[in-house]
Amino acid sequence: MLKLYFSRNFLHSFHHRHIYTCLSILFIIISYTTVLWNLTSISTWLLAVTAFSLELIVRLLASLAQYTLYVLDAYRCLSNADSFDEYIFRIKAITSCCEFILGVFLLCNGFYILCFEARGALRAFMLAIHAHLNIIKNFRRGWQILRNRRSAWDNVNHLPLATEEQIQNYNDICSICHNILTIGNTCITPCSHLFHQKCLQKAFYATPNCALCLRPIVANEKNGQ
Repeated sequence: MLKLYFSRNFLHSFHHRHIYTCLSILFIIISYTTVLWNLTSISTWLLAVTAFSLELIVRLLASLAQYTLYVLDAYRCLSNADSFDEYIFRIKAITSCCEFILGVFLLCNGFYILCFEARGALRAFMLAIHAHLNIIKNFRRGWQILRNRRSAWDNVNHLPLATEEQIQNYNDICSICHNILTIGNTCITPCSHLFHQKCLQKAFYATPNCALCLRPIVANEKNGQ
């Protein structure tokens, strides 16, 4: 869905075709899972299929939600860019949490099958791959993203806020978002450059260096404490 948004094709029919396809897949998955629950008895196989279907549903809904936000942002329906980024992060976080929970459920379901229903080295090997790719790696990646966000916000909070006089003397805009600097949400770096707090926080996700002179802001700040 995101590739669709960035495709630079602004024909409504082009977008509608892909959206309808996504909604059709969503409808088929939900219908198929509902039919299975109505026609078959509860079993480990049914639980595994249901968990896999729920994972696909979550991913499709997340893609549609992100696409909707990007479209709203393109039409300037979202007044605050900071809230837009926060919404995107929350959608991704909720999606990752759901995938992690479903992955753990599939792992437990697989262990139950391995221990009580069908034993075999191949099934154990597949469970190990599933645990590594869908649970351990996703957990590490999600935990690292959360740590980076918290670290970025802590680093920004360590920087002093710029005064009205400093902003006037600086006489420039925020070089990250290219908007006017205002009192109360503008911080000054050890290299005497001014940025919006939210902008610098997002920049810290990629690098701890200044966006203008590329000096290490975090290192300088810690050394000065």
